[in-house]
Amino acid sequence: MSTLYITKPNTTLNVSDKYFQIHQQNQLQAEIPIHQVSQIIIFSPNQISPQATRIALSEQKPILYISQQGYLLVHLNDFQPPLSKTLIQQKKRSRNQTFSHLLAETLIRAKLHNKRTLLRRLNHSHSTQLATEAIKTLALLLEHLPSVNSHKALWFYHNKANNLYYPALGSLLPEVFQFHQRQDTPPLDYINTLLNLGYALLSQNLFTFIREVGLNPHWGHFHLNCINHTPLVCDLMEQFRAPIVEDLVINLVNSQLLTCDDFLPPDDLGNYLLSPAALEKFIYHWEAKLTAQINHYLAGQMTYRRCLQWQVQAYVDYLLGKIDFYQPLFVTWKANKPLALFPVKQTIKQRRFVSFS
Repeated sequence: MSTLYITKPNTTLNVSDKYFQIHQQNQLQAEIPIHQVSQIIIFSPNQISPQATRIALSEQKPILYISQQGYLLVHLNDFQPPLSKTLIQQKKRSRNQTFSHLLAETLIRAKLHNKRTLLRRLNHSHSTQLATEAIKTLALLLEHLPSVNSHKALWFYHNKANNLYYPALGSLLPEVFQFHQRQDTPPLDYINTLLNLGYALLSQNLFTFIREVGLNPHWGHFHLNCINHTPLVCDLMEQFRAPIVEDLVINLVNSQLLTCDDFLPPDDLGNYLLSPAALEKFIYHWEAKLTAQINHYLAGQMTYRRCLQWQVQAYVDYLLGKIDFYQPLFVTWKANKPLALFPVKQTIKQRRFVSFS
């Protein structure tokens, strides 16, 4: 099954018999068998009919609305996970402060490491002072992370890393795409619009995989409140932001697959919006990214989409005690080579002795 994207302006998704129907300006453009669709992603201001909504939700196909600015608007989902051993254990673990702290620390470590690795790769060919300083400071944060003993302190590390990382990332981009801070609402530059879009699509994919294994996406460990997202999705997203979304965005602008001409003039609020054609181009490359083959250090060759699914299942195994610790996605990099995956095999006692080059 695949994702159905509704991107072109003045489009409505309807349903007839066993098919979803795509109408544009009241003209039928395409029919897709309902059983071939796993989820529906609609970009505002396009619409879905009440009948199509009922059919999609009754068959447990989530519907996601994304704004023209790239952030989530509405997430429709009628699925309630059945009571199971996994769900009971998830609820129990989410209320266990020690378990939640250790998992949150692991995910923040992966976040910091992967962002630092991406900066190192970009800074190798085009060095800036901001990036060089951020790389050094992120290394210090990683070194001291095992000493953090509170939820509040973990959030300090999380926010400190973001405040260092995004300006450094912006300094490494072509001048027309440079930005100075992460700002999702409203996105006042090209890159924040692209990041919004990538994060929204990543969130939806993780939500789908979390739902498939019978977990409750509202029971997390680190993100207790998320705007337009669910806590568990936000937690597991941390390890994937840099290697999937940010790496994709950087490649698109550096290779000029997307240029400033792909954006509409800023609206009255200063929002930078992708043109309809550029939005389709972004989604094409997003799907290509998810289907790209990688060498997972524990499971061998797989696509990035399968990697998302694999990491969700690893979280389930950790909840159930089938594995001793959760291994998030870590990436490594060597000069003149793309990002790659590598294992960081560590027990709780070994956490303090993991080194980062």
